[in-house]
Amino acid sequence: MEQTERIRSMETVLQQAKTACRALDEAMERFLALEEDAEALNGEIDSELQERMHALDEAMECFQAMEEDVDMLSAYYGSELWFFDLDCDRAGLLPRDLPRGVLSEDEAYDLLCDWRELQSRVSALFGADETPAAD
Repeated sequence: MEQTERIRSMETVLQQAKTACRALDEAMERFLALEEDAEALNGEIDSELQERMHALDEAMECFQAMEEDVDMLSAYYGSELWFFDLDCDRAGLLPRDLPRGVLSEDEAYDLLCDWRELQSRVSALFGADETPAAD
C-alpha cells in the first residue's frame, strides 16, 4: 500500500472509531440514565426503554464492526512503519493536504485508550459475550 493511502486509511479508521466510541458512550449513558428518568417519563417508560435499547444495540453493532480496523490501527500505531511515516511528515515529504491525526501521538493513543475503556464498560455492563437485544 502506498504511504499516503496507508495514512489516509488509518486516519479514516481513527475518525470512524472515534465516532463509534462517542456514539456507544452516549447510548450507554442514555440507557443507564433510564432509571433516573423513570419518574419523569411516567407511563412512557416502556417505549423509552425500547428506544434506548435500540439505540444502544445499533451503537454496539457499529462499535463491534470497527474492532478489526481498530486492531489494525493499534498494530500500526508505534510500529516501525508509523515511525517512518512520522519521520517523513516531519521532513515535509508528505502532501500538505494529507490528514495527520493518525500521526499524532496523542490522538491515536487517546482513541485506543477510550476504545479499551469502552470495551471494559461493555463487558462489565453486559458480561463478556452478551450484548443488549432490542425487541
